[in-house]
Amino acid sequence: MEAPPSNENKKIEPIKKITYQPEEKWYELHQNTYDIGEYLDLLDIKPYQTINITLKEGNFIWNKNYKMPVNTTIRLKGENYINGGNNNKVTILINEQKGKIYEEEGFIKKTDFSLNSRLLIPNNSFFSMIGIDIIEKINDSRPRFPSSEGIGVFNLGGEMGANPVFCLTEGCFEISSSPFINVQGNCIRGRIILNYSHFKKNSIAKESEITIIDTNNGWNGKGSMAEVLKTLTDVQGCKFLTDKKSIIYNE
Repeated sequence: MEAPPSNENKKIEPIKKITYQPEEKWYELHQNTYDIGEYLDLLDIKPYQTINITLKEGNFIWNKNYKMPVNTTIRLKGENYINGGNNNKVTILINEQKGKIYEEEGFIKKTDFSLNSRLLIPNNSFFSMIGIDIIEKINDSRPRFPSSEGIGVFNLGGEMGANPVFCLTEGCFEISSSPFINVQGNCIRGRIILNYSHFKKNSIAKESEITIIDTNNGWNGKGSMAEVLKTLTDVQGCKFLTDKKSIIYNE
């Protein structure tokens, strides 16, 4: 019997290899052109890209839901913002009520749910807004769709999500829908960073209690965890954090 060939100095090659090159791009967006979610979708953002978007002075709409790719950074900056977040020149309006009719399998019962989500931040992705005000006027009294990626207006997680980051800096936020930010079921350490942010309950809100940050699992698996870092941020008429023990809070 012949001896097997020597494996010394041999290199094993994969049958397939995909190489991502980190890439950074810059854009400017003017008012009365695109819905923010629609614009992000049209950019065709890929994993490992960093996208910087300056919103020019004016008013914008964000009613289309956008799901970020994994391992991606998106930064939105309001033009000519001033430190402190009290005199921004850019405002985003979120006001469209969206719904979903869900028919339980094997049952006749149908439920009409609200679907408030405008953004989902998945695994190892980072989304930030600086120098931008948001007026959120969805104000939908229907029950929330129980998939946790759609419970909040801004959502962190994705399937078995790990380390998504959401950062709000130098902005004023009027809220009518609860929660405003949700860390979904099965999310491992979703990070929420708030700097010079000012939250208040919108006067049109039908809900008696508005929660800014929650870890609502919906019908997804439990185990979500959030880490919240807050600096020079104030809250008026809202509940800042859910009572759940799944939040690590640093001020």
